[in-house]
Amino acid sequence: MKIILSAIFLLSSSFVQINAQTLKPVKDKTVMVTAKVDRRIELTSIIARLAEYGEYQRDDFKSYTSDVDKHFAKYKNHPAVEFARKVRTSNSIAFDAVPSLAVHLNPNLTPKFAFSDSAPDRRWGKQAAEEFTKLLQKFDKDADCEAFFKSHAGLYKIAEQRMQEVISKVDFAWYKNFYGEVPKGSFNLYVGLLNGGMNFGPKVVYPDGREELFAIIGAWKMDEKGLPVFADDFLPTIIHEFNHSFINHLVDAREKQFQPNGEKIFQPVAEKMAKMAYGTWETTIVESLVRAAVIRYLFDHQKFEKVSAELINERNNGFLWIDELFVLLGTYENSRKLYPTFRSFLPLIEGYTADLAKRIDEKAKNFERRQPRIVSIDDFANGAEDVDSRLTRITFTFDQPLEGKGYSINLGAGGRAKYPIEKVVGYSADRTKFTVEVKLKPDWEYEFAVTGNSFRSIDGYPLQNTIVKFKTKKE
Repeated sequence: MKIILSAIFLLSSSFVQINAQTLKPVKDKTVMVTAKVDRRIELTSIIARLAEYGEYQRDDFKSYTSDVDKHFAKYKNHPAVEFARKVRTSNSIAFDAVPSLAVHLNPNLTPKFAFSDSAPDRRWGKQAAEEFTKLLQKFDKDADCEAFFKSHAGLYKIAEQRMQEVISKVDFAWYKNFYGEVPKGSFNLYVGLLNGGMNFGPKVVYPDGREELFAIIGAWKMDEKGLPVFADDFLPTIIHEFNHSFINHLVDAREKQFQPNGEKIFQPVAEKMAKMAYGTWETTIVESLVRAAVIRYLFDHQKFEKVSAELINERNNGFLWIDELFVLLGTYENSRKLYPTFRSFLPLIEGYTADLAKRIDEKAKNFERRQPRIVSIDDFANGAEDVDSRLTRITFTFDQPLEGKGYSINLGAGGRAKYPIEKVVGYSADRTKFTVEVKLKPDWEYEFAVTGNSFRSIDGYPLQNTIVKFKTKKE
C-alpha cells in the first residue's frame, strides 16, 4: 500500500506528468445500446412532478413540461400522487429513487419479480414499493396516460434518434475490460424528458443473478425549435451513469469498512456535496470512484487536454482527491494480474481512503488558500449604501492573475430587478482586473454573485464566490 501511495503523490503533484502515460487503443464495440424514451420513466417522473418533488419541477424542456402540466393538472390529488407526497417524507423518496422503482417494473407496470426491502431500493422498502406500484397502475388508467404518450410519440422518436447518435460513440466493451466482470444482462439507456439536468444509473438484479444496467439521461439542451439536443459533451454523463451500476453495490457491500474514513472525508466538503444533492459520506465515496473511472475512460479514448480539464473540474466540484484517485485506478489498470477485477482491488481503495482521511482537512485548507479572491471594487466598498448612481462601470480587482478564459456573474437574491450589469468590458491586460458596465438609478439596492464557475486562477482554482451588494444614494 505504501508503494502505491508514494506513486500517487509523485504522479498527482502535477497534472502534466500524467500525459507521459501511453494512450490505449479503443476496443471493438461488442455491445449495442438503443436509446429509448420509456413510458415507465416518464410515468413515475410525472407523478413526482405532480407531487411537487422539487427536483422534478425544472422546465428545461418547456413545451413538454407544459403539455404534462396541462394534461395531468386535474390529477394532482390522485391517490398515487398523494402517496408519492407521503413517502417523500416518510421514506426520503427523491432523485434516483423514482427511476429505480420504474426500471423494476415490466412494461405493463407489474413488478419484474417480487419486491423486497432492498429491491427496488432500500428507501422504498417492500411495502411502500408494492403499494405505490398498485396506485401507479390505477393512475395510468385514470389519467388516460395512453392518450398522452401516443400524442407525443413523434417527439419521443426525435429524442431517441438524437441520443442514439451520441451513444453510438460509447465504447461499451471498456466496462468489461476495466471492471473485469461482465453483467449477466444488458445495458439500457433511457432519455428522461422531465429530468432536466438530472442523470441516474440504477440497476436491476434478478433473483437468478441476471442484471440490467441503466443510464437515464436528462434533457436540458434545446435547439431553436425547443426540441432536445444531445451533443458529444453528453458522453461523459452517459459513461458516468453506467459506471454507477458497477460501483454502487460494491461500496454498499463494504459499508462498514468504508464508513469511518468516509465520514471524515465527507465533513470538509459537505457543503459542496450538498449543492450537488450528495448528502452522505457514502454517496461522496461512490461519486468519487465513478468520476475517477470516467476520467480513466477519457484517458483511454481522448486527448490529454480533456483528461486534464476533467480532473480540474472534479477537483473544483469538491472532489479534492480526484487526481490521486485517478492515479490509483491507473495502478489497478496496470496490475491486472494481481487484481483481475475492480472488486479484488477494493481493499486497496479502502486503504487509500484511510490515508486520505488523515490528510483531508489540510487538503481542504490548501484548496481554499489557492483560490483567487476579489480584494477590492473600484469606486466603492462592497456593502456600501452611498454609491453614486451616475457610476457607469464597476471594476473588480483580484489577488492574482486569472486564466482569463471566461466569466461567471449571476443574479442575486433580488433577481433581475436588482441586477445592474448591462455589458461586459472584460479583463485588464494583466488579468488581475475585470470590468463591467452598469446602469444605476438613485436610492436602489443592487445585488449579484461573482462566482468561480468561470473565473479561475491560471492553474484552474475557482474564484471564491462573492456576493456584491450595494445601494445608491438618493438624488
